[in-house]
Amino acid sequence: PELDQIVAVLKATLPSNSLVVQSTDFSHYLTPDQAAGKDLETLNVLEQADYEKILTLSQPGNIDSVAASYVQASLQYDLFSSSLEIINHKNSQDYTTEKISSSTSYFAAAYIKNEKIISGPEPNDKTKKNQAEIIFVGDVMLSRYIGEMMSKKNNYDFPYIEIKPFLSGADSVFANLESPISSSGRSTRSLYPFRADPLVAAGLKNSGFTILSVANNHAFDYGREAFSDTLKNIKNVGLSYVGGGVDFNEAHSGVYQEINGVKIIYLAYTDLLPKTDAASETETGIAYLDIKQMIKDIKAAKEKVDLVIVSFHWGREYETRHNAHQEEIAKTAVEAGASLIIGHHPHVVQELESYHNVYIAYSLGNFIFDQNFSPETNIGLALKVVINDKKISSVNSQIISFNHNFQPYISK
Repeated sequence: PELDQIVAVLKATLPSNSLVVQSTDFSHYLTPDQAAGKDLETLNVLEQADYEKILTLSQPGNIDSVAASYVQASLQYDLFSSSLEIINHKNSQDYTTEKISSSTSYFAAAYIKNEKIISGPEPNDKTKKNQAEIIFVGDVMLSRYIGEMMSKKNNYDFPYIEIKPFLSGADSVFANLESPISSSGRSTRSLYPFRADPLVAAGLKNSGFTILSVANNHAFDYGREAFSDTLKNIKNVGLSYVGGGVDFNEAHSGVYQEINGVKIIYLAYTDLLPKTDAASETETGIAYLDIKQMIKDIKAAKEKVDLVIVSFHWGREYETRHNAHQEEIAKTAVEAGASLIIGHHPHVVQELESYHNVYIAYSLGNFIFDQNFSPETNIGLALKVVINDKKISSVNSQIISFNHNFQPYISK
């Protein structure tokens, strides 16, 4: 009641253009893993307009001043019609290579005006007609250490905590899925075989992803059975896959999507697996990168839609510049009718360039991957593609960084 009285007084006296600044300690005296769990709980509560839940957060395990946070959230949601956006989230473990037993968490967050919260009618169809916003990110690998973390925490949304506000603002989100999602099959690789728990599929869906490319060199790490299972697990949670299929036709037809009247087909290819892993008329498999077939696929898609977006898993790992083979493929795809080219596989960011007014992103680098072993692998790239009048009007790049838990966040 006393806090509500404070909120009421502030609502009555604060001008509409007021800036409210809060400085509050978050989790401390915890191990980095314990702090990460508490931070997730804190963040989930702060993102909801449920003020009573804020008061249930422990002190100092989650946050020192639940009272200040309660007042701030009340004002931001009710008076300023704003929603929380995480700008940065770090832990003291991020600043040392030593394993520490007592750490402190740091949040930098801002409440941003959210038109959806403001009372009044929702935008009509004419407002958004022929417009769309799509985000493209790099390699997502949900096995190995990242898989162990999710299992240990029993939280399959964990990798996306920092980045979810960014992803959720788009009409569609595309990534390369660098690990089969299955509990079936046997390892076919002697080095770095990946396979993720089927539970990770729901985490991808919850975090805003809509389309996943399965055309990559790890797609058959546990054989055709696990690959087939991956397609089912993706589909079961309401996501779409591209770059593979139950047969040749599905693998090469791509994924159709319509956003506010904008018709799009996504295609994806790789030649980093043997042709025996390619989809056939009778077998599940990947969309193998054959230039003549790719041209045929793009031209067929272009007749049906406004935009054809093509993803390639190509290039050489850890090289920060694209090679002649990538360039030849990209330019051939553009000449066939592709509207945008997205590249993955090198695990580092490569150039973004334009050819015949079509953007080519040779490599977006990592997005979810336990590879923070070099400056180059410690950043990724996200592309925010804006479509107006059924044409790509802008492509904006955003640097992605990673914390000690390999969670991506927007680098300011």
